[in-house]
Amino acid sequence: MRQGWINVFCADIVVMFGTFELAQSILVGEAADQSSAYTMKSKACSVCGQQFPCGLGSGNKTCWCCDYPPIMPLDLSQDCRCPACLKEIVKEKIAEYLQNITPDNASTAIAKNYVTSSQPIEGIDYYLNEDGQFVLTAWYLLKRGYCCQNGCTHCPYGHQKS
Repeated sequence: MRQGWINVFCADIVVMFGTFELAQSILVGEAADQSSAYTMKSKACSVCGQQFPCGLGSGNKTCWCCDYPPIMPLDLSQDCRCPACLKEIVKEKIAEYLQNITPDNASTAIAKNYVTSSQPIEGIDYYLNEDGQFVLTAWYLLKRGYCCQNGCTHCPYGHQKS
């Protein structure tokens, strides 16, 4: 079986099942020909049990979870995670990935292949410092794929402010 990723409800599941409509009918339990009748599906987090909305059945062809980088191997024993639990595990996996990044290999890092959303995600791509300023994370800077030479706080490319 093909190795999947945590956002199995997104692009990878379409590849696994062939079409979005088939994936939709399997995962959400709605008939594929009822695309105009999609409604938000409530799911229980497989980690904490909290109820949360799954966007796959909302008429969109993706869920909110597709904005997160698909960096975790798929665990078929678990279903979806709520936004808080998914964010925490993604942050852990990104931290593990970043441990192997050096200024020498940053420009060839595969993080740029994980651009999933046009909107940065707080806590993943940036955070607000004590002065309320946006600080880009090393993960975001790697996804961008190059050094801007501005001496970013978390520059993975090794550039230092002069």
